[in-house]
Amino acid sequence: MFLAKIRSYFDSLSSLSKEERYAVWDAVNTMEQGNMASLGLHDEPLHGKGKGFRSCRANQDVRVIYAPFGDEGVLCYAGHHDDVYKWAERHKCTKNPVTHMVQVYEDVATQTTVPVATTAALPPAGDRANPFLGWPSDEDLRTLGVPDDQLAFVRSIKNEDDITEKGLAGVMPDNIWNILVDLIGEPSKLTEHLESARAAAAALGANATLSQQVAVNASANSPFSFLSGDELLNRMRAGALDAWRIFLHPEQLSVVNKNFNGPVKVIGGAGTGKTVVAIHRVKWLLENSFANMVGKILLTTFTNTLAGDLKRFLAAICTPEQMARVDVQTLDKTAQELLKAAGVKAKIDYANECNISKKYMTPSLSAVGYVGRRTAGFLLDEYEQVVEADGIETEAAYLAANCSGRSAPLSADERKQVWPVFVKFRELFARSGLLRRGEAFNKATLQLQNGIASPYIAVVVDEVQDLDASALRFVAALSGNSSSVAMPNSLVLVGDAHQRIYGRRVSLASCGIQTKGRSKTLKMNYRCTQKIRLRAESILAGVPVDDLDGGVASLRGGRSLVLGKAPDEKRFDSDDEMVKYVETTIKGWMETDNTHAAEDSKKTFSDYAILLPSNGEAEKMVQSLQHTWVPAELVVGDVKAETGDPSVRVMTLHRAKGLEFSGVVLVASQGKWPRKPPKFDALSNSEKEELLMREKSLLYVGMTRAISHVLLTGIGEAPEELQTSSVGKKG
Repeated sequence: MFLAKIRSYFDSLSSLSKEERYAVWDAVNTMEQGNMASLGLHDEPLHGKGKGFRSCRANQDVRVIYAPFGDEGVLCYAGHHDDVYKWAERHKCTKNPVTHMVQVYEDVATQTTVPVATTAALPPAGDRANPFLGWPSDEDLRTLGVPDDQLAFVRSIKNEDDITEKGLAGVMPDNIWNILVDLIGEPSKLTEHLESARAAAAALGANATLSQQVAVNASANSPFSFLSGDELLNRMRAGALDAWRIFLHPEQLSVVNKNFNGPVKVIGGAGTGKTVVAIHRVKWLLENSFANMVGKILLTTFTNTLAGDLKRFLAAICTPEQMARVDVQTLDKTAQELLKAAGVKAKIDYANECNISKKYMTPSLSAVGYVGRRTAGFLLDEYEQVVEADGIETEAAYLAANCSGRSAPLSADERKQVWPVFVKFRELFARSGLLRRGEAFNKATLQLQNGIASPYIAVVVDEVQDLDASALRFVAALSGNSSSVAMPNSLVLVGDAHQRIYGRRVSLASCGIQTKGRSKTLKMNYRCTQKIRLRAESILAGVPVDDLDGGVASLRGGRSLVLGKAPDEKRFDSDDEMVKYVETTIKGWMETDNTHAAEDSKKTFSDYAILLPSNGEAEKMVQSLQHTWVPAELVVGDVKAETGDPSVRVMTLHRAKGLEFSGVVLVASQGKWPRKPPKFDALSNSEKEELLMREKSLLYVGMTRAISHVLLTGIGEAPEELQTSSVGKKG
């Protein structure tokens, strides 16, 4: 039997113990094999309010609810006997006569409403009261897939929070509430949604099977997902049962399961499943585009910690044979391996590169007799952002370079004056036996352009916003792309400029990566609650953020799977007061999380983190917590957050990149955040804006590590960049 799965099924598994989940898998696997009766599976129809559903026994008390459609079925829910029967009594499963899609939703009480015959003028964008009271028309809502018996219910929706809360509870079909939330944020997208719905309905036809509906998942905004029994078992064993890792939303599938005629860009806010898209894209390429082709795929990112996480996630969905065809490593390691294979020495001291560079820039000025007004620090930035970033090797190329993005671009005469400084700097650096990171990328790119074969048939990049121009040019060359060449299915780049905490703004197109017409923005947040996400986004309010390719990115229209509670925001006069409150808060979070959790799903202290701007503050926090009942561990280097040690993780905001926790404490004290250099006031306005943007992005990253809880705290009044009406002193 073909079984389509819906989100309510995956959500229901989280409340079961590991043994009960295995029993469910055994039952589902048996159902998928064929004749359930002959295989000894107890299967019976439900009656009364649950009519239309059937129940299969997983063990003595656990049941699996599904809705049969011919020889296929929709897997709806799993749980204990009384729970599943109550769920079935509240829901119905029918085939929509307009969209031809099977829908599962709550059987809400009948309401009366005035019919809306025509679609009026577009309402204002953004959250508003009664957004669907008189817009759009009943016919348009039916075209989108709203069942007749839910028209009045949709008209009664109060606001975005109301529809999110009811959508999460399964009151309406998943695909419908996603569309409606999208229309609250951007009413102008109604035409696009209508055209998509009509096209999908025409493609399906009235007699479409469930397997056909799953096949058009991406284009039809279908609520279905399909996993084979083996995939489900592998994910259970890996402990990756979170819905956002198993259930690929249609907007994700539209990128994962598709052939592209060139590089693809996927952007979206923190928690929207960009990494999930990246790892599933690798699996799809192995099974489809490159199934019969010799060669490896590179899955790469910025840091070793993130690379380790990617490898673990990928192993949870791929076979050992598939994993053998994938290299999961940083781009720096990839460049060094390529240079080594080409016989080029590439010793790079990443930890001390900045200090070494400063060490050689000052004597370079003296060696050539530079008498200009630019400081060594300014010229080092010029070298990094212009010479190294553009791969410049000659004075002529430097004079012709476009420096419009620099806060204080040098004149032609000044460039002639400083070029000898850069030549000497490069010479002194080379004498040390070291190579700068950017130059390593430039040399590796040159090797590829000169004919050395790339070791990869495709490249998938996570956290692309943190790569600079030299790294992006290397990615382009590694995947066979350039300004004039776009290789099919060769390159996927996922990232979010709102989380740019390392690199500087750079355009993909300027680095030989053309993604026009092949770009996707993810909106559904699978990690943070709605309240946490909105507070995190407020930190970046009014700050223009690029879309990685010269345009403007927006977090508008985002939505979360859970409404949740707003972050707690408290300020204190002393460290002792703050630490005591942090202790009480974390213990309270853990008690709340474990109240109804299955024994093997209970949280420990290691499910919570305290994030601070600097190593010094992190060390001080660990020392302070030694006098409390909350055990704490300082996370340094590439230590994973999932070590199993029952201690609260204390780390810098930078180290938290790529991790997630049930609850996060963010400490942003007056004078400590945002961090400003000693000569901040002497910087140009554009340099100040860039620095503050990175600091805000860093706090945005920290807050969006949280799944359910956030405490935003610190000593003294809240920094200006954080102040809202909800922030104040304790009490």
